Amino acid sequence: MHAWAGLVLSLILVVLGVSGTLLVFESDYLRATIPASRQAIDYDASNIGAAVEKIERQARAADSDISYVTLAQDNLALHRVDFQDGGAAYTDQSGNIVKNWGENGSIEDWIFKLHHYLFLGNTGKNIAGVAGFAALVMVMTGLIIVMPFLRDFSWRIWPRSTRRRALLGVHRDLGVLFVIPVILLTFTGAAMVFSKPVNVLLAAVTASTPVPFETPVVGSGSVDWTRAISKASTEFPDARLRLVSWPRAAGAPVSIRLRQPEEWHQNGRTYVYVDPATSDVVARRDALR
Repeated sequence: MHAWAGLVLSLILVVLGVSGTLLVFESDYLRATIPASRQAIDYDASNIGAAVEKIERQARAADSDISYVTLAQDNLALHRVDFQDGGAAYTDQSGNIVKNWGENGSIEDWIFKLHHYLFLGNTGKNIAGVAGFAALVMVMTGLIIVMPFLRDFSWRIWPRSTRRRALLGVHRDLGVLFVIPVILLTFTGAAMVFSKPVNVLLAAVTASTPVPFETPVVGSGSVDWTRAISKASTEFPDARLRLVSWPRAAGAPVSIRLRQPEEWHQNGRTYVYVDPATSDVVARRDALR
C-alpha cells in the first residue's frame, strides 16, 4: 500500500512541491525584473485610494471588469489587479500599469495556476487536496513500516551507494527526519482546499462556535475609493490595507481586507464592507474577535 501509493502520488507531489518552491521566490523575481517594485511602500490610505481610482478608470477605458486589487506589501511595492476574464496586471503605487497579461500569460501566473489548480480548474484543486490527505496516509503507513527498524536510523540524507538496501535506508532516515514538516505541509495544503469541512472539524476539536456573520445588502453606484479606503483604514488604525474587492453581484458590498498586527495570514482575515452607493462603511469583521 505504501509503495504503490507513493509511486502514484509522487507524480502529483513533485509538481506541487516544485511549483510551490518557485512561488516562494515570486516576490524576489518581480523585484529583479520590475524596477517599480523596489520602491518604498506608501501606506497612506488616501494615496492608496487615489491609486485604486486610477486603476478603475484605466480598466473602464479598456472595457475590463476588475475582480480585486491586491495592494503593495512590505517586500513588494506593486499593486496587483486581477480581472474577471482571467487576465491581470501590476501597477506602481500611483496606479500606472507596469506589466499586464492575459490568462496564464506570465510565468509567475502560470506557475500559480499549476500549483493551485493543476490547469484543471476546481477539479485540479480537488485532486491536489485529495493528494494531500493521501500523502498523510502514506506518511502514517511509512511510520508503521519503519518502527521495527528505528534502531538502524542514522542522520544521513545521502545514500552510501546505489544498492537497493542503501536506498531503502536513506529513504527511511529521510522519512523520520522530515515527518513533522511533511505532515504540516500536506495537512495545511489539503485543509485549504477543503476548508469548510476542516473548519467544522476544528470547531469540534476546539469546542468553539464560529461567530455568525451576514453580509449586508447595499445599493449600487460609483465608489469614491479615496473616501471608502480612508474610512476602512479608520475602522482599524493599526491594520495594513491588503485587498480591495469589487461587488460580485447586485446588492453586494465592496469588501476591503486588512491585516492586523496580531494576524498570521499574509493578507489578514479582517474585513470592512462599504456601500457603493454612499462609499460609507456598513459592516466590519474583526478577525481577532
